[in-house]
Amino acid sequence: MLADSNSIEVRYTCDLLAAQLAAFGPQPIRIATERLDLALALARRLAWQSQPLLVECRTLRDVIHQQLDLEVGLVGEVHHSLAVFPFSIEEGLRPTGEQTLLVACRNGLSYKNLIYPGAVRSTVFGTIGRLRPAYSMRPICALYPPSFIGHWLLALLLGKLSAPLHFRLGQQALDRLIDWGPLWPLSYIVLLAGDYAG
Repeated sequence: MLADSNSIEVRYTCDLLAAQLAAFGPQPIRIATERLDLALALARRLAWQSQPLLVECRTLRDVIHQQLDLEVGLVGEVHHSLAVFPFSIEEGLRPTGEQTLLVACRNGLSYKNLIYPGAVRSTVFGTIGRLRPAYSMRPICALYPPSFIGHWLLALLLGKLSAPLHFRLGQQALDRLIDWGPLWPLSYIVLLAGDYAG
């Protein structure tokens, strides 16, 4: 089960998704999740952009309107070509023919399954496979890559020798929290973009 929307991993992921969505300009966006906390988290981050937001059910729509004073539509009410899936592909939600997808997924090939065996059942390649052949998927970035974990472990182990060493190594780890390079297949959270391939 994914941590709640106040956890660091989910907050950073939602921030990165919102930043990526801003590049598409104002257009209707489907927030494809059945979890209220994730729908609220993304709606809060996207409200300033003045594009119509669409959610999966009336309950989500009503709570977002009540808590954020934001008008939100339902999927199917307004034509949309862009959808964001915050950890919801692994929970069973699927695209409905959108032209562009942004997907956040947890990855069982990461350190998380070494520490907590079975904690993450799906892999990034499984997520990509579930969306193919309809979508051509590509990685955007990843959170908690191996370079972050390695530096964080060094900070914890060698940091016992001196506080300045601990803080320096910890900062070096945080500088590597987001990876834009080739280590995404081994990272804990991966952000993917996809275009409809037919």
